[in-house]
Amino acid sequence: MLKNYNIIYGEGGCVVFEDSECYREKIEELLFEKYGEDFFTKAKSEAITEFRKTKEFIEDIKPKMDSGKVYSQHRLHKKAKFLNDESEIKFANYLGFADFKKDYFNQKNYCKISFIVEKDGTISNIKFENSETSEPLDNEELMDKLKSVQKWNPGVYLGEPVRTRIYFDVPIRLFETYPR
Repeated sequence: MLKNYNIIYGEGGCVVFEDSECYREKIEELLFEKYGEDFFTKAKSEAITEFRKTKEFIEDIKPKMDSGKVYSQHRLHKKAKFLNDESEIKFANYLGFADFKKDYFNQKNYCKISFIVEKDGTISNIKFENSETSEPLDNEELMDKLKSVQKWNPGVYLGEPVRTRIYFDVPIRLFETYPR
C-alpha cells in the first residue's frame, strides 16, 4: 500500500467528527473515487503476489501448504464453500438439518460435525463427537451422506487452494434421529 499507493493502512477504530462523519468511511470514499471501487481487492491481490516472492513465503509458508497443513476458515483469504447447483447454501440445511438456535451454555447437548475440505474440493477426515466431552458419536446414515457429497470450492490462502477444517454443531437429538 505504501509503495504502490503512498498509503499507510492500519486498524485504528473510528474517529467521529462534530458532524458525525466517520473518518474511515470518508477515507474509503476518497480512495474509491481515486482508485476505483475494487481498490482494496486489487491492493490485496498485489500484496499477496509480492509476499509470495519473499523468503518467508518460499522457505516457511509454501512448504507447509504443500505438505498438507490444515487451515481453519478464519485464517483464509477465501473460505471453503459448499455449492449446490452453483448457489451457496448452509451445509447443515443441505444435510437435512432444520434451522435451530444454538444454546452456547449447554455444549453437551450438541454434536460437533467436522471434516477437512481437501485442495481438490473433496471431503475427508469426517468426525462426529460430543461438543462438550469430545466423546466420539456414531451415525452411519449421516456418514454415508457426507461421503457422497459433491465437491466443495476449497479454501484459498495466499492465492492457493489449501486443506481446510470445517466444523459445526447440531443438536444431539437431531443427530441421533438423522435422517427423519
